[in-house]
Amino acid sequence: MRSLRKTQVALLATLLSMLMLMATTVIPTYAQAQTVEVETATITTVYEGVPVTAKRYDVLRGRQHLIRIEAEIEVDGHKITIKSEPYSVNKLYNTRYYSSSRWLPTYYWDGIKFVKAPGSSTIWVKYSHPDNYNTYYLGQVNKEYYLSGNSKTHNHIPQWILEQAKANTSFARIAGILAGVIAALLAIPELVSKIVAGIIGLIGALLALVGFVLYWFLNDIIQTERGDGWIWTWGYTEYWFLWWRVGVSWWMSFGAWRDWGFFVII
Repeated sequence: MRSLRKTQVALLATLLSMLMLMATTVIPTYAQAQTVEVETATITTVYEGVPVTAKRYDVLRGRQHLIRIEAEIEVDGHKITIKSEPYSVNKLYNTRYYSSSRWLPTYYWDGIKFVKAPGSSTIWVKYSHPDNYNTYYLGQVNKEYYLSGNSKTHNHIPQWILEQAKANTSFARIAGILAGVIAALLAIPELVSKIVAGIIGLIGALLALVGFVLYWFLNDIIQTERGDGWIWTWGYTEYWFLWWRVGVSWWMSFGAWRDWGFFVII
């Protein structure tokens, strides 16, 4: 009888040990796989007489801290919505790079040759961007142009546009570049200026949510070490009802935030 009880106690102790071992392995893994999203800030403002509402969401995914933001505005009956992908807080605010290698590294991204940050011991590359040192429009930092990649359009913003925009603390000059891009996407010339203005208002509200004012966004995020800048657009989609186009959408990203996509739908 005593030996039977000892056997039962031993089996029970073994079972409890196995359960504890499973708990220490499974529960943390399960916790890391969960995503928790919390709305942490809301901004309601008026841009050129039109109300803009923007929201920030902090996302905890396992051990990662991400930020997602979205904003909405209505222009002449056309609702414009911008939503970002979740983006790492560390990457969001770590936009400064420093040189450490002895040569200027390059790589291909979307079929376009890029110079890679932080550059070399003699040339500092602020953020990775198309190689306009030795490959595309060498040294022409004041030229307006775009490069067609495998799936994205790489829009070059001239230095003079960014410098004037910084001096005015305004997106007015950048709007000229965006207008051309958006006009090609929308093919609705009479709406382009108002749509561009609406998108600029939304971007301003989104920047406020992540703690960036317009000047620092232009200077620290869009502008490269050469004084020019880059904006990427991709994923253009049209929405039709019978014979009428009822909406369009695309993705866009900016400078050092190249990998942080913003979804625009009109």
